[in-house]
Amino acid sequence: MIVQTAQAIDNAMIIKLVNKKLAENPRLQRLQDYYDDQHDILLRRYPDPTRPNNRIAVNYCRKIADFLTAYLVGFPIRYEAPQIILDSLNYNDDAETTQEIVRNMNVMGLGCELFYADQDGIPRYANIDPRESIFICDDSVEANLTAYIRLYPNLDEPDIYNVILYTAADYTEYRLSRAVGELKPLGEPTAHLFGDVPAVMYPNNKECKGAFEGVISLQNALNTVMSDVVNDFERFVDAYLVLKGTC
Repeated sequence: MIVQTAQAIDNAMIIKLVNKKLAENPRLQRLQDYYDDQHDILLRRYPDPTRPNNRIAVNYCRKIADFLTAYLVGFPIRYEAPQIILDSLNYNDDAETTQEIVRNMNVMGLGCELFYADQDGIPRYANIDPRESIFICDDSVEANLTAYIRLYPNLDEPDIYNVILYTAADYTEYRLSRAVGELKPLGEPTAHLFGDVPAVMYPNNKECKGAFEGVISLQNALNTVMSDVVNDFERFVDAYLVLKGTC
């Protein structure tokens, strides 16, 4: 999610943005489901259990996303740079990370990359799920990135979310309880030394739409036609021929 605002990023603003993000996530989850072969046709049920109910998903959504990903970064990007930079790229598995970011961009409309320092103090970067990402920009014409929020559910307490706010100078970890609308910091802000907001967004287009999002209805129609053709054939082969009045 990308938000433009001139408001200060206080606790109330963070809670508001998280709630807005969680309301948007079902759309992104549906796109991911279609990429993962979980199409609406698989949920089709008939009241008559004896009626043929083949559910065939011919996944063109995955084909579209994978084709565009391969077209853009199928061959790893080649860099000409000082050896220290090339070593950093190799250390971060740049080719694999880039493919993951571009695939998310094609599936959910937005790729997200986060920079951080590991336990040894070495700069790292990683692909972050768009369902966990909020990019905050100012309200200028340039829409400069001013902050980034990462949120993800606590595995032990489903109602609790872990929230991390990154600014150009530091990052702060929070614990958010959606049940009571309470946001608690888990300590003081920690400097990250990157000199800017350590996150990069890669929108697929201005609307941040997935590559196949506009043809999901066509994908559903194809699944229905294919499934019904098999259903009709199955009913035909199971039919009985009854002759009456022949004697």
